[in-house]
Amino acid sequence: MYSTTLQSSNGTVASGNTIGQLQFAASSETDGSAAILVVGRLSYEAEGSFLTNKNPTSFVIATSAEDSSDATERWRFAHDRMLPAEDTEQDVGSAGLQIRNAYIGDGVVLGSMTPAVTTNKLYNDGGTLKFDGSAVGGGGGGSMTTVKSNGSQVGGADIVTLDFSSNFTATESPDTEINVELASSISTDTLTLTKAYKSSVETNSDGATVTFDLNESNLHEVTLGGGRTLAISNETVGQRFIVKLIQDGTGSRTVTWFSTIKWPGGLVPTLTETGGKADYFSFVVTGTDTYDGFVIGYNL
Repeated sequence: MYSTTLQSSNGTVASGNTIGQLQFAASSETDGSAAILVVGRLSYEAEGSFLTNKNPTSFVIATSAEDSSDATERWRFAHDRMLPAEDTEQDVGSAGLQIRNAYIGDGVVLGSMTPAVTTNKLYNDGGTLKFDGSAVGGGGGGSMTTVKSNGSQVGGADIVTLDFSSNFTATESPDTEINVELASSISTDTLTLTKAYKSSVETNSDGATVTFDLNESNLHEVTLGGGRTLAISNETVGQRFIVKLIQDGTGSRTVTWFSTIKWPGGLVPTLTETGGKADYFSFVVTGTDTYDGFVIGYNL
């Protein structure tokens, strides 16, 4: 078998030394200048010092661009991985999968690097996995994912934050139930749900004053163990909520309502007195500490 060996004359081979290379150029091109530069190069480089028991090398591919430059490294096949050049971005296939400073072994390994432009990019920022400039994922317990109106999303999460920088339409249902926490006010934007919105019932503890926290739920209930004062916290103008008041076994419990409720006809409702029975009331927040109140049902 015939072969050609390109051999280094270095007596000591250190990391980065070229062992052998082939260069390609159109040296007779009449235009001269960039036209006669080296346009391609295939080379083997040492990855470390050569010793009696090891000789690690990389195979390097270099090509020229359209900027009148000499051949520049594009891909490096190391002894255990394939790497694109440090300062380039390689587009693999029509799907637009881009790989930079990464390799796949037992999993996808991302080298620590923050790209100049982070929009729609997943990267390792000093050990923190980030997408679109924000940290994603997490260990132990839940994780948080940001879903933008353009549909960008990474991974599953216990809490999903919706970015309402423009109208957002939730057209897909999750595989499992998730809690959705709105990232900002949507007073000027539109949230469209194609499935039911389900709110949990907040069972409040009985006490001299019972406070319904409207950040926790829009559905509240409490079993009255005596005459009680009712209060509201964290309300938002336009918010609607329902309160279920349950009589304990004794019954005849009364309440002092939170301030400034407008009832139909100006008539403040009287609670059912029978022990174990409940009454339902609904409210709309109309302003700071002001509400429109309605009776949904008595003696249930």
